[in-house]
Amino acid sequence: MNDRRVIGSILSLALILYIFFKSVGVYETMSVFWQVFKGVSSLVMQLLNTSILNILFKHRIVYYIVGVMLAVFQIPKGKEGHYIGVMFYFLIGLLVEPILNFLSTVI
Repeated sequence: MNDRRVIGSILSLALILYIFFKSVGVYETMSVFWQVFKGVSSLVMQLLNTSILNILFKHRIVYYIVGVMLAVFQIPKGKEGHYIGVMFYFLIGLLVEPILNFLSTVI
């Protein structure tokens, strides 16, 4: 059921892009989507005091870094491995968050 929603959302986005491309052209379409991205990013920055890049990519970046760290340090599986993984996730997240916020302000 969730896959149908995702596919429907992607198809509706593709249809919107096609209509924009046909009516105003590629440059204007990219300009409109860039303005929408900047508006959403500034709104998220005001409401949550974090960037949209942080919301979208922090988990995806930190999760894999922590997985590699757990494998390299050969942390045992189970409860203690879970607790160590949570601590690593929190610490690496603290390092990644300012970098993503900085990239958001640069963009």
